[in-house]
Amino acid sequence: MLINAAWLTLFSYGLSFVVFLVMLAPAAVVVYLIPGSWSAGGFVFAILFAWAVKAALIEPFAIACLLQVFFEVTKGQQPDPVWRGKLEAATVKFKELGTRAATWAGAKFSGTPAV
Repeated sequence: MLINAAWLTLFSYGLSFVVFLVMLAPAAVVVYLIPGSWSAGGFVFAILFAWAVKAALIEPFAIACLLQVFFEVTKGQQPDPVWRGKLEAATVKFKELGTRAATWAGAKFSGTPAV
């Protein structure tokens, strides 16, 4: 799973760099058309656009891919009771969260509405 996460990270940053390079030319044209001296404006616009595309399109796709791998790796696994006990003993919030999750999962799988 960590290898997939590393590959997805490299892929997302590489794709963001490609978007940056593609958007550099149109951003430079926009800056050229704006009156005044904005020599670094095209560079800044291209960075902002690449960041926006990465945040809006590339990262959600990478997260969905990583979740797909996670669900495949953890299929059929059960939580370790020792760790569950340690978490429930740590704070009241963990115990409450575990109870709510068990109630929700039980309601989800039994066909009754969740509380």
